[in-house]
Amino acid sequence: MSYWEAIVLGLLQGVTEFLPVSSSGHLAVGHLLFGERTASSTAFDVLVHGATLLVIFGVFGRLLVSLARENRRLLLILLVASIPTALIGLIWRHEMESLASHPLALAWCFCITGSFLWKVGREEGSAADGAGEGMPAAAAWHVRWGDALVIGLAQALAIAPGCSRSGLTISAGRLCGVSAEQAVAFSFLLGAPAIVGALAIESSQIGQLAAVSPGPLAAGFAAALVSGIAAMSLLKHVAKRGLLPRFAPYCFLMAGLCVLLAATR
Repeated sequence: MSYWEAIVLGLLQGVTEFLPVSSSGHLAVGHLLFGERTASSTAFDVLVHGATLLVIFGVFGRLLVSLARENRRLLLILLVASIPTALIGLIWRHEMESLASHPLALAWCFCITGSFLWKVGREEGSAADGAGEGMPAAAAWHVRWGDALVIGLAQALAIAPGCSRSGLTISAGRLCGVSAEQAVAFSFLLGAPAIVGALAIESSQIGQLAAVSPGPLAAGFAAALVSGIAAMSLLKHVAKRGLLPRFAPYCFLMAGLCVLLAATR
């Protein structure tokens, strides 16, 4: 893996992990463009996912500690909402991962993401619900069990590459009536155990990184970390201003690119 390839893939992971356009889908497309996926490609994906996990803990770590002290009910809700992802990940993980090598499957998944985002736009209209709203104190959170289950099911669907975890979970939260700020925070608090679980499952692949030079690995990790911080800040603004639906056309364009890739394979 060259420095160029590592940096591009790291940037793709960092930016698309938080923006509602699917990091796994973009990494899959990136690997298809650079060449066929290998064991070291999967190991590299695990590494850069670790970088974005650091961003989540850096941004929401203080909130997580506050919840542990002041709102353990919400921690229990987060745990229950994680169950669909855990079950589907354990039962159908290999089938979901295999979609990354099939451009037409990726196209369908990008269309699912675009459809979720478009639906949010239809429901919200031009209103910027939540604009100017600050992050609520931990004790003030009132996410309902039903809302959490819907968001958890949306995250489970996002195991498939091309289905954006942030896009589907934030959209599901908004459609359930959760405020923009809480939908973003809940999405990434819910995503933390999912990413940790995925890293644990894929940890056996880390040994494959020995086939890649340390320089490109460090460059890819740094690119994912820095771009992830910037993308997280942008996502907060996007969700608060009701701009998530504007990413729908981009997801449909990515679906079109995947169809082109399928036609040229």
